[in-house]
Amino acid sequence: MINSSQAIAALQEIYRFHASWASKLDLACHKGCAACCTRNVTLTELQEQAQLDRLSQRLQLKGRTGRPAMTTNEWAGDCLEGREINGDGCDQVLDPCPFLDQAQGCSMYPFRPFACRCFGSSVDCGRTGMAEQPDILMEVNTVTLQIIEHLGQGNCWGNMLDVLPMLIRKNEARQENENSGELQPEKTDKYLRRAGPLPGFLVMPDQQAAVQAYLDELFSIRISRTTTLGALLQINV
Repeated sequence: MINSSQAIAALQEIYRFHASWASKLDLACHKGCAACCTRNVTLTELQEQAQLDRLSQRLQLKGRTGRPAMTTNEWAGDCLEGREINGDGCDQVLDPCPFLDQAQGCSMYPFRPFACRCFGSSVDCGRTGMAEQPDILMEVNTVTLQIIEHLGQGNCWGNMLDVLPMLIRKNEARQENENSGELQPEKTDKYLRRAGPLPGFLVMPDQQAAVQAYLDELFSIRISRTTTLGALLQINV
């Protein structure tokens, strides 16, 4: 069982390693380029537990929310098992992210979820109207999202604008429980799913060697003096 401090330490190392790897790619993204910064961002509960106080005030802004029908690992599992993917209920909402400031910068940049960190385009999507992600970036992002979900399995997963309010309510309920001395059940938002374990990596055949090299290096990172990320996650690659 991975405790919360181990999970957060592992998550930070995943962020650091992916950023270093992606910095070698030729991407057009720059500060103020916000065409792809929408409300269509998913994350696990683990990714936002430490940022609630900084982010909660922005959640009062109203707007539509994209709500995927399945998690990354549910989707990968269906693909790997050859099951038909049902796209019903998988809303794509491209309204601007509520965390954008007046200069089109990110007001939560140091604390942004991995779905924001990993996105990149080889062309300026503000001018072309569409992002173009290198194939290897798409493959590496998918397996990394799978790993992050595996790391937070059992916790809530969903759109950022559903996960954050749920965590605020959860913290408030926990505080009330402590004050009253009575244990009250915690409610889970109807739009959220549970992060699940890794069913296997979903990688296109022509990218398998490059992704394997990425995973080998990622899993060799030490989370503590005695534990590597691969050993902590207990994933065979």
